[in-house]
Amino acid sequence: MTDSAPSRRTYLGRNMLMAIIFATLAGTLTASLLCLLIPPLCEATATIQVRSTKIGFLQTPHSIDHYDVFVNSQIELIRMPDVIDRALENLEVAGLPIVTNKRDKKGWLTRTLHIRRLDRSEIVTVSIATPYPEDSAKIVNAVVNSYFEHIENYSRAADQQMLSNLLTERRRHQLLADTLQENIRKSGEDASANQDGIAFDRRQLDRVDAVLDKIEDRIIAVTAEQRAPGQVVLLSQAISSAPSHKKRLIIGGTAGITVFCITLFLGVVIGCINALGRNRYP
Repeated sequence: MTDSAPSRRTYLGRNMLMAIIFATLAGTLTASLLCLLIPPLCEATATIQVRSTKIGFLQTPHSIDHYDVFVNSQIELIRMPDVIDRALENLEVAGLPIVTNKRDKKGWLTRTLHIRRLDRSEIVTVSIATPYPEDSAKIVNAVVNSYFEHIENYSRAADQQMLSNLLTERRRHQLLADTLQENIRKSGEDASANQDGIAFDRRQLDRVDAVLDKIEDRIIAVTAEQRAPGQVVLLSQAISSAPSHKKRLIIGGTAGITVFCITLFLGVVIGCINALGRNRYP
């Protein structure tokens, strides 16, 4: 009986050593297999500048809070279903195997697309990582082009609507000014005309002329803004990048460590149970 405790410790130590060896082999094998099976990813990135002011006739700088909201809105616009759908319909993207193999193409692209603003600057990057470098570049460029088409169409429609409203207002005020001028002319020809009424019409005409001047300035400004560069500018299109092994190394390493810990834990538990349950030791 005096040799029971040392024998038990020896048996337990032998089990612990076997558990460590087996856990190390299992973790290493798991990490190696995952690193071999997971292909390296090639990231393609396009760069966009979201200006704090629009270069044009009117220079109205945004407040910091307003600008942050504007930048965040542009980021969300890139993820809009209409933008994603138009990108997937692009002829260079629609036939790519990495796209056609996906059951939920829109969901896959929305999840895979990575959009971020660089350190509260005016720069926003749009990127995606796939195993195929040329495919990554084509997909990113299709998304960016779709986004610019969307904002240009929206901006053009908004400017045209504003210009139409201004032209309508100018016609209405011009008609009012013509009416007042005619009344003043007729009153001037009538010797018995009320002078107070003529003075009132003249004051009304001055106000209408001032409004017409403001409307004309606004029409000029809107027209100039239509010809000016936009507030969002494409700085660089996406190009193919070198393969990156970072993701598969992280996944393989994490899985290997996890398998090692689980295997070691199970080996220790089983070794302790066997050591405690032995009645005799050699």
